[in-house]
Amino acid sequence: MKIVFAGAESKLYSGMLKEIGAENILQSAFYLRYKNQPNEDNFPFYLLDSGGFTARKQKKDIDVRQYIDFLNKYKVKYAFELDVPCMKTTLQNRTLLKTHTDATIIPVYHLSSYLREDYRGLLDDMLADFDYVSLGGMAEGGRTDHKKKEKFFRYVFNKTRDKIKVHGLGVTASDTLKKYPFYSVDSTTWINSVKYGIYVEYKNGIVYQMYGPKTLSSKKNRRIDDMKILNRDQNDIIKNNVQSFMKLEKFITDMWTKRGVKWN
Repeated sequence: MKIVFAGAESKLYSGMLKEIGAENILQSAFYLRYKNQPNEDNFPFYLLDSGGFTARKQKKDIDVRQYIDFLNKYKVKYAFELDVPCMKTTLQNRTLLKTHTDATIIPVYHLSSYLREDYRGLLDDMLADFDYVSLGGMAEGGRTDHKKKEKFFRYVFNKTRDKIKVHGLGVTASDTLKKYPFYSVDSTTWINSVKYGIYVEYKNGIVYQMYGPKTLSSKKNRRIDDMKILNRDQNDIIKNNVQSFMKLEKFITDMWTKRGVKWN
């Protein structure tokens, strides 16, 4: 199982990841401004996202032809599709990306599609055409009901098992990784300390998120009391976070290997 470090568009962050020894990163073409070169050559496993969701939040549009040109220019190997609110347009984009690029295109199956009976079967269409799919939309619209996510994951993995590779967009919770055999997952938690004062700590197969004074009062039960941690250099905290997730990656990979699930 691969834990992929998302949000590594800047030279500072990608450089830090390389220095620490991280092997898996995800960058957004939107944050690369569709002109800056992806950092694919420096990492054994590289994923590129269109940035469509971020663009929509900023009320901007991404032309699928622009995405196609970007993938071809830099010969990107793995890229997520350009999904939009209109399902018809998403399917058209998927076809264009598959047809006009050499990249392995990873479709996105959203929680919202699972919750709609008329869209739920879209997963079967994906699995018929792709051997690597992704799950998304778990955080859209605020905190998602835990029971809905669990039903969503069970539905997907009952079909994919260990035959189809599954990527979890924004999924790095230790409990979830222990329950379901993801091939890869990603999140930006490793750099969230910059925005939210989050310090990540690995212990016995679990990554704990500990919160500093910038966070909401609801996080008091996880607050950091050790001022030595809070006073550390910000880059040192980020490096610690990365190393914690790398330890979790090894633990989860070894655990699933013992269970008979070993991805190539």
